[in-house]
Amino acid sequence: MIGHFVSAFISTLFSYKSNQKKRAKRTFPEQVMCAAMKRLLERGQGQPLAVMRKQTEQLGAYGKNLKNVNFQEVKIAGINCLSVSPKANLDSRRIVVYLHGGGYVTGSPKGYQSLICDIAVSAGCDVIAPDYRLAPEAPFPAPQDDCLAMVKQCLRRYADKKVIIAGDSAGGGLAIAAVLSLAEESLAPHSLVLISPWVDPTKEDGSMITNADHDFLTAPFAKKSFEALMQGQDAKNSRVNFSEIDLSVLPKSLIQYGSAELFYDQISEFSDRAKAQGVPLTVECYPDQCHDFQLFTPVSQTARTAIQRIGQFIRES
Repeated sequence: MIGHFVSAFISTLFSYKSNQKKRAKRTFPEQVMCAAMKRLLERGQGQPLAVMRKQTEQLGAYGKNLKNVNFQEVKIAGINCLSVSPKANLDSRRIVVYLHGGGYVTGSPKGYQSLICDIAVSAGCDVIAPDYRLAPEAPFPAPQDDCLAMVKQCLRRYADKKVIIAGDSAGGGLAIAAVLSLAEESLAPHSLVLISPWVDPTKEDGSMITNADHDFLTAPFAKKSFEALMQGQDAKNSRVNFSEIDLSVLPKSLIQYGSAELFYDQISEFSDRAKAQGVPLTVECYPDQCHDFQLFTPVSQTARTAIQRIGQFIRES
């Protein structure tokens, strides 16, 4: 992973000035992080999936809030989970269930623990993240079933608390799918936080093309990952594709994303539709930021501001 950052630093050093006007709000450190993540995905395409999984695990090892929380491994609904609790200013009235991203094929609570810790400290409450099954070993609907079962059990186990569901990228899709499934049983979380949610995996035009040079996420990675998840099943299934379904059952929600990310168009369309259907929704689009830029808190003030806004939203929910 260190090699990706070194290469990214060198390439960014020579290209930053020429690209600065295109990304007026993106700093040099943010650009290095974005370039390093892109190298990881691009080079990972020609390697065994296990290699990319191992490298993404390392991303969770960095972050100032790792020392400001207590970690505990728990099992909920038969699923191994990472529980993170802030050492100070704990509000026991709320709990966050965090569903990590990674395109349904990579990622884990350990790999996302830096972001999870940031949210726990900012929100001042416990965060629990399930280590749900990944494709292609566990194709659709295994990740959805795992997350739904875990969330449902949390609603029962923590009935005296306000349960907030949060997720990024594919995890954002899993969060939406869980809420929609819960609504069929007249169950609901208190609120929802979506970071760069993947809401239409079939979309290939618009910002999927125009933002390709500005995001670390790549269209080939997204396509290959979704194919690994679905393995020939219906790509319009309402548990993975939310482009045409009724969103009115969604609770009070916060959506954050960047104007330079591949998913910009689909998230904008999703947000507009949710608002039109009466969802109490706060939308924050950060200029020139890439997909999941909230991962960059060690080097990015914009990422830290976004995390502060997430914490405020959860505290006020």
